[in-house]
Amino acid sequence: MARKAEFTVEIGAEYRRTSLIVNTDELRISTTDRGNTAKRLFGREEYEQILIMKGEEYINLLFCLLLEKYSGQANLLKEFSEFCRAKGIPTERIDWHSD
Repeated sequence: MARKAEFTVEIGAEYRRTSLIVNTDELRISTTDRGNTAKRLFGREEYEQILIMKGEEYINLLFCLLLEKYSGQANLLKEFSEFCRAKGIPTERIDWHSD
């Protein structure tokens, strides 16, 4: 299952499009710059940059992002569960207690 989002910012004649594509094999983030800034910085009127992350690095990325967002928070489980529910992401909860 692939997920894709695009964001475009235009300020006067300047233009930047950012694409985020995630599928089972890779994460791909690309930006396309068009205008005088691209020409000044890169010597071309239009310039594209792409960052690709493959395979199991997703696990490292997810861990780092979760750690950065929730580290030290006592209500991590509740907040994360609510976030997933709000985004329609299924989770499974297991409750355990000793007698």
